[in-house]
Amino acid sequence: MNAQPSQVKRIHTLAHLLRIPDDDYRAMIASFGTFPVNVRPSSKKLTFQKANELIRRLSEMATAAGVHRSVEAPGRAPLSSCRPKKYDDLGKRPGMASPAQLRMLEAMWADVSFAPDPRSRHYAYEKFITRITGVSKPEWLEPLHVRKIKTAIESMKRSQLHKENS
Repeated sequence: MNAQPSQVKRIHTLAHLLRIPDDDYRAMIASFGTFPVNVRPSSKKLTFQKANELIRRLSEMATAAGVHRSVEAPGRAPLSSCRPKKYDDLGKRPGMASPAQLRMLEAMWADVSFAPDPRSRHYAYEKFITRITGVSKPEWLEPLHVRKIKTAIESMKRSQLHKENS
C-alpha cells in the first residue's frame, strides 16, 4: 500500500521546514524506496512503512535544527497512530464500493443499531446488508448496493426519530 495523503503532507511540511533543496529531497526519498531508473522518486510512491520511516528521520532532523518540536512531544500523537483506515487495504476496485463508502455505511449503521457490542453490531450489519442486497460481506458491495443500503439506513433513522418525537 502506498503512503497515505496525511503522510505525504507531513513529509512535504517537514522538508519545507528544513529547506531541503529539491535534488537532495529526491535523493532522500530514493534512499527510502525502490524506484525504476526512469521514474522520478516521489513520496506518494513510498510504502506506508517507508513513509513512516522517512517522517521519523525528517522529524529528528527538524527537531535537531530547532524548526520542529519532537514527535514524542506531550500532546502530540505518536507516529504509530498513523495507521491505515479500515478497508484501505482494499484500494480502488473498479465496479466496487470505495473504502470511504464502506466506512460511511458502517458509521451510519452504528447510529441506528441497537446491538450492545461491536461484534453483535457487525453480525447484525452483515445480516442487514445480505437482506437488502443479497451480498454477505461489506467488502463485496458495489456502488448500487451502497445507495440501497444508505437509503434503507436513512429510512430507519427517520423512523427512529419519528418514534422518539411521538
